[in-house]
Amino acid sequence: MVFSHLLSQLMLHQLCREKAVISIHLYPIAASSFAKRKKKETDLITWSKLQKEMDLTYLFVAHDLSMVKHISDRVAVMYLGSMVEITSSEELYKNPLHPYTQALLSAIPIPDPEVEIAREKTRIKLEGDVPSPVNPAPGCRFKGRCKYAKEICSQCMPTLKDIGNGHQVACHLYDEK
Repeated sequence: MVFSHLLSQLMLHQLCREKAVISIHLYPIAASSFAKRKKKETDLITWSKLQKEMDLTYLFVAHDLSMVKHISDRVAVMYLGSMVEITSSEELYKNPLHPYTQALLSAIPIPDPEVEIAREKTRIKLEGDVPSPVNPAPGCRFKGRCKYAKEICSQCMPTLKDIGNGHQVACHLYDEK
């Protein structure tokens, strides 16, 4: 057990570097096991086991939210470089608040063709053009693709607000709440 309040800044920095090095060295091993194995569940157990045994923290960047659900304890959703929602994995999948998060989750395929066909009617399909990430217009970056966009969305960028239980969302829909 490490008592970080007793360590000097230099010692803390060294400890963080060592954990990062361990993570970097383990990543190729775990990544190659992902490529070689056929069972997704076994791979997830391997990642989880390594995380617990070595007290590791993963920064898992992905577009595949079906995978994120099984690997991550906390999830941050970004749109064009801005955080739009941060919460626990369980809360995100149970109660997505930001319209972009809702669209992402509705796009996760379900391996049952009958369910997938029935779901097609409720899938959220984003319309509009993706704005320039280099020179974004003022206001919310998602406003041009959001069916709930209001006038304020064009005027100012929403900030992350805690809605409760550590669930944060950057959306003007939640300004009054």
